[in-house]
Amino acid sequence: MTRSKVTSLCTFLTLAALLIVVAPLRASDPVGAYAIVDKIVLEPATGPAMAVQIHGVFSIAIRRNPDFTQPFPAGSYGTPGTGDVYAAVKKGYVYAMCPRGKETLCRNEWTDLQALAGKPDVIGFGSRWEMSVRVRPATEKPENPDVYSLNVGLVKMGQYGNTGMQNRSQYPDMIAALQAASRSK
Repeated sequence: MTRSKVTSLCTFLTLAALLIVVAPLRASDPVGAYAIVDKIVLEPATGPAMAVQIHGVFSIAIRRNPDFTQPFPAGSYGTPGTGDVYAAVKKGYVYAMCPRGKETLCRNEWTDLQALAGKPDVIGFGSRWEMSVRVRPATEKPENPDVYSLNVGLVKMGQYGNTGMQNRSQYPDMIAALQAASRSK
């Protein structure tokens, strides 16, 4: 190979590597639900909690199918091409019980949710791949709890960890809808 061909090849590979590094990366969103939490009711009221009522406004992940061809329902948020789709915002409560063997993790997460209840923060929780809860109307009696899904703990939208640095969200329309629904009585 001639010196000019080697130089051209090196230049090409360097530019290709640079483009790969500079290209924006998009990771899938693993969160099962985003919510603004009004209040938490632990069950039983005394002793170790085994179930929870999470009252507030929610946008629940729509399960994706393997080829990402699920419909994009009216009022939903996200990017159907990647499968990151969340249902329209609903007001009510999620009623869930802890999966067997995960009681301590659930109680810890529910305690964290309790500390955030009544605040205007948008919180993400649960796993998009395991989430099977439904938002129940406030008038519905709490019976037959769904299974609470655990993931990476709680995710506070608008803040990067506890650094105080603001992050950007790919769901500004969802955040606005959650905030508007939370303000309406």
